[in-house]
Amino acid sequence: MMKRLSLTRSGMTLMELLITSVLVGIVTVGLIAAEQVVRMSRQSSARDNLVSTQMQAMMLALTTDISKTTGDYASTGIYLEDNPIPTVYLKSACFRYPYGDVNTYSDDRWSCWTFDMDSGILLSCSNLNAPVSDCTASPGVQDWSSIKYTKLAISVIDNTGNYIPSTGLVTNSSVAYIRVRIITRYDTNKDADPISNPDYKLESNISPVGLSR
Repeated sequence: MMKRLSLTRSGMTLMELLITSVLVGIVTVGLIAAEQVVRMSRQSSARDNLVSTQMQAMMLALTTDISKTTGDYASTGIYLEDNPIPTVYLKSACFRYPYGDVNTYSDDRWSCWTFDMDSGILLSCSNLNAPVSDCTASPGVQDWSSIKYTKLAISVIDNTGNYIPSTGLVTNSSVAYIRVRIITRYDTNKDADPISNPDYKLESNISPVGLSR
């Protein structure tokens, strides 16, 4: 009786090794790409949170100052410098708020926001006797330049929806509201890019209750 021989193959052929290597490479590339997407998503989220938090903090402070504005048709209690139309770049914006005798504006106080376009430094100051063009030497000055602004616009809008031009005190105008517009990006030294360096925009229309129309 003849014995049946059983042939058992061990190991892998060269072709199988090549195929396995290719499959492992594809999986590895996929994992690396997925990890890169997650990393970029986290960086983008952190960037978005940083910029939006700073913009919202500044908008809240500005809204608070503007909302306290007191005045009337002849003396609005609003002071603006460098306010070209329709594109407005803030140099100085000041708002009068009540203090002392309610029957007169003479002893009221002012809060101001000043911006240097060349340096990107934004400052605010308050408890002032009069409007200023630069808060640098004013008491209680606050520096908001932790984020550079590509555009900071403060505009006064009348009852017909038009901009009210001003190079100082806004007078003899029927003010409907004050518009604040902030545009910036994470890296202001680079051009805007919708993915890597998008523009962030924040806008608010504020109608002070103490401003008689």
